Amino acid sequence: DCAVVTVQSLLSDPCQAVAQLQGRGLLYTECFAIPPGGSHDLRFDVKEEWIPGAKKRLNVDVVVDRSASGTGEGLVGAQAGMDLEISYKIKCLTVDVRPGATHLTPGSKTDVSVSVHNA
Repeated sequence: DCAVVTVQSLLSDPCQAVAQLQGRGLLYTECFAIPPGGSHDLRFDVKEEWIPGAKKRLNVDVVVDRSASGTGEGLVGAQAGMDLEISYKIKCLTVDVRPGATHLTPGSKTDVSVSVHNA
């Protein structure tokens, strides 16, 4: 499975950003640029070893260089973060068991049909 998170800039200047996904340690890092008023899609594979303990934290740090704008601000930074919940369904199976006969007497035998599917 792949997760997609869109990072949108409301700034009128281009900016540089770094995204970090944390769980039990650093799981994913991406550096990217966002054009003025634009956006960037972060795409990362959800790995099976991340489950259980499925709560992850995504932090995004953004830096804008406003030194050329004449405002005297220089580098301006911003931070954002969000918790991501990853579904446990990747670890779930549906098991369907059907006996060949619905009524049995002690010592009698029947066939049993079993089917297993991803949830």
